[in-house]
Amino acid sequence: MAALLTVLAVAAFLRFDGLGEPSLWLDEILHLEKARDAAHEPWHGWLAGVSVDRENGSLYYAGQLLGLKLFDGEVGVRVVPAVLGVITVALLFLVTWAASGSRRVAVVAAVLLAVSPLHVYYSREGRPYAAVMLLAVLLLFLALRERQAWARYAAYGACIATAYLGAVAAPVLISCGVLATLEWLRNRRSGHWVLATGTGLLLGLLLFPTVE
Repeated sequence: MAALLTVLAVAAFLRFDGLGEPSLWLDEILHLEKARDAAHEPWHGWLAGVSVDRENGSLYYAGQLLGLKLFDGEVGVRVVPAVLGVITVALLFLVTWAASGSRRVAVVAAVLLAVSPLHVYYSREGRPYAAVMLLAVLLLFLALRERQAWARYAAYGACIATAYLGAVAAPVLISCGVLATLEWLRNRRSGHWVLATGTGLLLGLLLFPTVE
């Protein structure tokens, strides 16, 4: 436990230290403006997808608005991705421990993600990538516990949440759907996973943008 807490402390430091710098990038500013516009959407607008160009989903913009309620400026735009980045490190520890049965291997995996330059970078930006990574690891966590009823039903929520992150999350849903289908064909189990990912993919077809 002490090792994991140390890793999480390092992960938090790397993601929160100087979070308000540098100034917002252009795409972060554009996303911020869309989030502010989305705040005036009715509830059914959020369910249908509130982004103007449908690049990013309702869940992403909800995170942006939550961060801005907690902090102003650059920190408010980036604080939720930073928090999600730290949570992902902890969740990867649990996934690796469950898959390998070794706490040491799990700690090593958590360390590698905690100091990963790309994961640190995108956990410090006001973009949806940190949330996509979190949900990808969450789906792995649930898949390892697919024999437990709560995990099977939680997969529906995770897949729907993934769809509401926008088009950037499409590869996660597609990959999960392919793996679930192959597992079902192999031993006729994981039917819930096929239905869960199918639900997410169907919702994604309605929410994701069409490719021009």
